[in-house]
Amino acid sequence: MLSERFARPRSARPAPTPVLLVLSLAALLGFAAGCGGDEQGDRSAGAVVDVEIPSDVPFDPTQWTTVTDYPALGAPTARRELQDQPFTISWPTFPPTLRTEGPNANLVQTSTVHQLLYEALIQIHPETEEFIPYLASHWRIESDDATGTQVFWFHLNEKARWADGSPVTAVDVYYSWWHRVQEDRNDPSSRITYQEGFEEPEIVDRHTIKVRTKTMNWRLFLYFGTMLIFPAEEIAIPGEEYLRDYNWRFVTGSGPYQLAAEGDVRKGESLIVTRRRDWWAENEPWARNTYNFGKVRFLVIRDEELEYEQFKKGDLDWFIVRRAQQWVEEIPKEAVVKN
Repeated sequence: MLSERFARPRSARPAPTPVLLVLSLAALLGFAAGCGGDEQGDRSAGAVVDVEIPSDVPFDPTQWTTVTDYPALGAPTARRELQDQPFTISWPTFPPTLRTEGPNANLVQTSTVHQLLYEALIQIHPETEEFIPYLASHWRIESDDATGTQVFWFHLNEKARWADGSPVTAVDVYYSWWHRVQEDRNDPSSRITYQEGFEEPEIVDRHTIKVRTKTMNWRLFLYFGTMLIFPAEEIAIPGEEYLRDYNWRFVTGSGPYQLAAEGDVRKGESLIVTRRRDWWAENEPWARNTYNFGKVRFLVIRDEELEYEQFKKGDLDWFIVRRAQQWVEEIPKEAVVKN
């Protein structure tokens, strides 16, 4: 049970009546929030998060861990001229929901989109496989052999901002965990992972949070550190409200893309996300020369042969070769490699 201090805040409005394909596609999009109209999360109408935040603690980076020396994620030669021509990816079906949690939320289609809209505390470098900064600039792991537990500390990059310009804080991290352990989200896998793995996180100050594990397990740092972070004002709401109101719209994100217009979601047909010009991390070392496509379009093509034909015509930019014969006999590999 949550303590009195961190009990779920009251609503400001009356209550109305892990995948390899995802990782590889995210790498292509990244290394090569809400949307307009009814599709956009409206933080001004969200929950009132009334949480006591302790005074800022002096930050001494020498007492923390970070990584600054790693191979660049983006290529300096990457070009961004074709900002109005979307990078098009096919979907076999349209997802049954756009939510990150709840029934039908854990799908390859939506997970790929979520990685473009939201960010976690840390990320894994695709070459070195070490943890590098993301929303958090520094972290620390303390082990307690006597109790068989660990304490993970994360210090947020003070430049981190949501798409609406407001800062990302430790309160958002806290409620991102809280959101996942609520039974009324109807997401037992997420609830078990974050409820059985961790004690209630503690907000140290605006930019610092710590969490104690319930066991000694190396996976737990990965689970908490790579948990996508959402704004507390939007997710600190009852499950019924969350499942209904965010079924076909996205919570505001901090990532490089967002839904820019109401018409960018065409149920059953396509979804388009647009590169933000005001992304807070634009000049962060891990973000330079990444996410170079001005738009990314997810287009429903239910027939594999039709998908292949559209790829050959140039209407698709990403195609998974499923038959070796097709690769050997039909696809012009040299031209693909060069261009």
